[in-house]
Amino acid sequence: MAKATSWEVFLTLNNHETYPVQAVDSLNNYVFFQTPIYEPGLRSLLSPLGWGDVTIKYLSESATDPYTQYLNTIRHDSLLRHELGVIVPHDTIEDLGDTVISSPADGDILVYSDGTWNNRGSISGGTP
Repeated sequence: MAKATSWEVFLTLNNHETYPVQAVDSLNNYVFFQTPIYEPGLRSLLSPLGWGDVTIKYLSESATDPYTQYLNTIRHDSLLRHELGVIVPHDTIEDLGDTVISSPADGDILVYSDGTWNNRGSISGGTP
């Protein structure tokens, strides 16, 4: 039997009031809950879906992150989630070849003019 997708597992658990699922992480084989659940019943429900060996996690646990599949500044730690500066360059806007940025301030906007992007005026009443 093929392993069910994380979405299929989420929908299956979401249809049972006793298993208030928060997130399913197929990358790490985790299922996250807000509150403690009856594990034997959960495992019997997940076993036919190919998820019998899933790790059950609770959001109240310290350092628990149910959304490891999404990038943020902390998750640039593996090639699977893209290593900082290796797979995707992390240029700043000032490093781009066709920009002229001088002392940008809060509220400034970029305007494309005569082949370059320039920071101009304020979006809160200034003239672009």
